[in-house]
Amino acid sequence: MDTCFRVGSVSKLFTATEVMRRVGRGEIDLDAPLATQLPGFGMQSRFEPAKPITVRALLSHHAGLPANHLRGMWEPEPGSLAQLQTALRHEPLIASPQTRYVYSNLGYAMLGRLIEERSRMPFANAIRQELLQPAGMSHTTFERRASMPAHCAAGHRKGRPVQPSGLRDEPAGAMLASAADMANFLQLVLANGQANGRQLISAEALQSMFQPQFEGLPLDFGHRIGLGWMLSGVEVAGAGPIAWHAGQYPGYHAAVVMSRSDKLAALVLTNGEEGRSFALQTAAKALELALEVQTGRAAPPRPDTKLVLRTDATADELAPLAGDYAVFGSNTAIKLKKNRLTLEIFDSQLDLVPTNDGRFALQKGVLGVLDFTVPDLFVRFTSADGRRHAVLDGLPAPMAFERLEKKPIPPAWLSRLGRYTSDTADNAMEFREFELAVDDGVLIARVVTHNPVAGLEGARGRVALQPVSDDIAEIFNGGAMDGGSVRATRRQGTDTLLFSGYVLTRIAP
Repeated sequence: MDTCFRVGSVSKLFTATEVMRRVGRGEIDLDAPLATQLPGFGMQSRFEPAKPITVRALLSHHAGLPANHLRGMWEPEPGSLAQLQTALRHEPLIASPQTRYVYSNLGYAMLGRLIEERSRMPFANAIRQELLQPAGMSHTTFERRASMPAHCAAGHRKGRPVQPSGLRDEPAGAMLASAADMANFLQLVLANGQANGRQLISAEALQSMFQPQFEGLPLDFGHRIGLGWMLSGVEVAGAGPIAWHAGQYPGYHAAVVMSRSDKLAALVLTNGEEGRSFALQTAAKALELALEVQTGRAAPPRPDTKLVLRTDATADELAPLAGDYAVFGSNTAIKLKKNRLTLEIFDSQLDLVPTNDGRFALQKGVLGVLDFTVPDLFVRFTSADGRRHAVLDGLPAPMAFERLEKKPIPPAWLSRLGRYTSDTADNAMEFREFELAVDDGVLIARVVTHNPVAGLEGARGRVALQPVSDDIAEIFNGGAMDGGSVRATRRQGTDTLLFSGYVLTRIAP
């Protein structure tokens, strides 16, 4: 119970709790612009007029910041949060603040920087002194360096030990915790902020963390999030509203699921990346079983929603839905074959079969004879904010594939086509090849990368880019983990591209 594990993004729950503890004490303003509370904070923005980047928006991933600033993120001895704040002054927002959900480690890094500013001490020291120790979490710490305490489990990937990694953005994911300490934190939350006879966080501030934020925005596709906690995507039979969070770290995976109304929570910590395939589902099932023990009643059966597959869809009806789509920056095609749509996803080719409720079920051929319907996953086609999407439902968060609408490519970007090289590499990314090109009317980057921290060698990608000005192109539909922007400039008379801290210099047309 006292063996510690890296918990990845579950760390964000602690950063969020410490921020809200200070909100409850009047030390941080939830709705004032971050720039007025964190001296020197600022980012480039093409969105005018725009709402401000607030603490509330950062806590709920609605501030418009990119997911990451990759350069320097995973070094054994990473730079400081203050240095990261300085680097962000030159980085552009990728969405107008308070308009859509974009999961951002950067946002939580800046919340940690705000804690440093308010406490006048390093983030790890401040949260240990003000939250972890009072909550009885003696075996828990935030560790930004690659070093691991002796009482921690070694991380694994495909059954092999993983070299420990540091993480610059420690408020977003660098916590080491034991199961016993995590239980103490969950008890704190279920006890309305009380621990060891003290009110560590006001009940009102804690309760607000479980209230949906920016609810109903069209580009959130129904995803609901509170101040740190995810509020949709996980259901437990017979339980009240579920809040949850999962976390990935090189060599580890963790998940926590909670029903505050039932006063129950479940936690799974793993020291293997393969835990990603079962940790959240296992935690949800454990909560269901605990609820059965608590109530003495078996979980109610799932509603019997009869799925009717349509066989009368015509090619004329389906054809407008076919086309090129992008998700996480990479593009795929939804194709029309006779009277069926097909989609390539998860390394599989799946048929999209229309149902009686307007959605599309996913079917996969088995042995070339049978059609197996993938349970609980559906695709719906929708338009939001003038953009067309195919949305995959049934995962913990909706996965939106955005339709690639071909538009004229600005001459400034056409003049930059060619091969580039990078002399900036680190544990997060090394560009082995980078070519800016046009493919079927779409600006793309063909890349070959080496990602040491993720164990990816020679990974090839085809990244769709959407120019938004003569010098900025956004990675097309980076999705909820938005990939950010590519900025163009000239250095010493040579075309140069800037991406997430990396510098790429043109070497050939």
